[in-house]
Amino acid sequence: MRPESFILRTQRNPSVALAPMESDDADDVDGALVGLVAMGPSNGPQNMPGPEYRYLIPDDNGDYSATVLLDKAWVALATVLSKLPLEFFTNVEFKFERAENGDLTATAIAGVIPSETESSVHPYHEQNLRGSVDCRAYIDFITDELPLKDVLKFHVSGDRVSMELVTVHTATADFTQYKEIVATPHSWTWGYACVGLWHAEIDVKITASWQIQDLQGATLKLEEYGHHIYPKDGSFKFEGDPYEDQVMALSLFHVLWGVTVATTSFASLASARDPLAAARAALAKDLRSDLYMEELIDKTIKLNFGGAILAGERHMPRDIACFGIVAPQLTTFAVTPLEKIVTHGSTLQLATVPAQANVTWSVESVEGSTDDPGHFDQHTHGLYLAPGAAGIEGEFTRVRVTATVPGSGFASSALLTVVKNALQVSPLLSVCQVGDEGVSLKADSVVEGPLQWRILGASPHGRLAQESGTANRYIPGENLPDKSFIVEEVEVRNSLTDEHRTLCIVTQMTLKRPSDVVVDKRDEQHARVWLSIHLSGASGVDQLTVVHGPGQIDIDEDGKPYYQADAASPAHFCVVGVVWRLSPELPITLEGFIVLPLPLGQHSQAYQALEQAAQRATRR
Repeated sequence: MRPESFILRTQRNPSVALAPMESDDADDVDGALVGLVAMGPSNGPQNMPGPEYRYLIPDDNGDYSATVLLDKAWVALATVLSKLPLEFFTNVEFKFERAENGDLTATAIAGVIPSETESSVHPYHEQNLRGSVDCRAYIDFITDELPLKDVLKFHVSGDRVSMELVTVHTATADFTQYKEIVATPHSWTWGYACVGLWHAEIDVKITASWQIQDLQGATLKLEEYGHHIYPKDGSFKFEGDPYEDQVMALSLFHVLWGVTVATTSFASLASARDPLAAARAALAKDLRSDLYMEELIDKTIKLNFGGAILAGERHMPRDIACFGIVAPQLTTFAVTPLEKIVTHGSTLQLATVPAQANVTWSVESVEGSTDDPGHFDQHTHGLYLAPGAAGIEGEFTRVRVTATVPGSGFASSALLTVVKNALQVSPLLSVCQVGDEGVSLKADSVVEGPLQWRILGASPHGRLAQESGTANRYIPGENLPDKSFIVEEVEVRNSLTDEHRTLCIVTQMTLKRPSDVVVDKRDEQHARVWLSIHLSGASGVDQLTVVHGPGQIDIDEDGKPYYQADAASPAHFCVVGVVWRLSPELPITLEGFIVLPLPLGQHSQAYQALEQAAQRATRR
């Protein structure tokens, strides 16, 4: 939840005659400064404070000089959202809206439930007058990635909080292998005919509602939790290669087992699938808001009010208020620099303004990051030591540094961004086609200096709109004969430091288009990937070439080329070109390319999706 807007007003103490701004000659008028912060857009009228607005500074206790009043609906909503299992509901962001009647709605605008794969083995044994069989079915049950945009919603109306996740999902039972341990008098070949992909559309409907109760603090009491996840009637589809030998079924029960062993895998959706089971465990119960209230208020006051209010007492839940005192001491110092970009392994001297004698310095990664945040030097006060490149997973990491006064706990923070490269460029990879307006390119450097651009190679295919600056545009050239694509590298160089970076641009031709490249298989242990071109149910490969990035091409024992990744390379991707000559008699050569994310082991789900797409394509 992020603030959308705020309004500042002055308010007089009801016990005095004049409002703070009504008298020019008054030396001191008792009143307050009122700030209203909107945490989301409102479809109704603005809640402007009028003369009747309550004066929220308690007058029965001289120690109170500040109040933070939180909307109960927001706290109830935050309580439910905080219980979502984020390891399964990944990268979820919400749009918040308030209706004219005060109802509050949160609708997901981003986020997914990741793809899941669950492997299982199903034994079957039968003996009858015609023979016997002891066999196994190997099933990979795969649920596709489930987008949450516009289908995950929360609603607060009055004293009721509700949730719904309603969508249609897809799942696949991949019957990968039928294996007979024993079969008499011959193979019961019906099982082989069942090997293939069993698809189904899944109705997903998860609903829940809670009643906000005022007894014993703020409790959200569960009213109902509905969990309906079943295949749609008539949605099963089978994709598999025709079984060329004669299908022999020696038992009706064996036939039924072969069909149902795949389809019954879908029953696990109703109970055993991890993300949805985790959601049930987290949400299908009473939720106590007071368990999170203190942390919520403390974080709100500390982060959004700069720690300028010291909390003393809380009241819940009709008016969720925090009474305290204004602590002007906190406004007397701040960390400098307040924001800074530094390179990995470098140092940055931080200080407080005005100087504080005994502050202690600490550093932490921002929420969700597992990168090394760095540390402070033990001998030089306020000297920050940035982490090395090995401690940063991506291109950069963000850390929060804090100076704290011992005893009082007063603190001030700053945000630092630690980058792997002083020269930053984006995007690292772009794919365009002949006739496009071009690709927007950007660059910036921690160390100021003129940035120069150029396309590497003696005869560039495209051109650059500028030769220098922080922004540029790559404009692709015309179609090339006998080419389906071309890869070019654009270099950006800081003339002052001589540091340089390259961007990769793949331009697709429109006369001879690139063919589809699929991942046949991979070996994560040895960092290998086998690729081919797919065309009308057939696939093949004659030549692989690394056209950008690390790695090399090798040949396996069957004479097939494969891509061998470089385990020592820090690169995030490579581009591999693929060539397939359809037939020696036909002068037709297909070529295409594929972008492979690196390292292979850190992108297992992406490669699983590529392999599944290849299986579906070759079985059509």
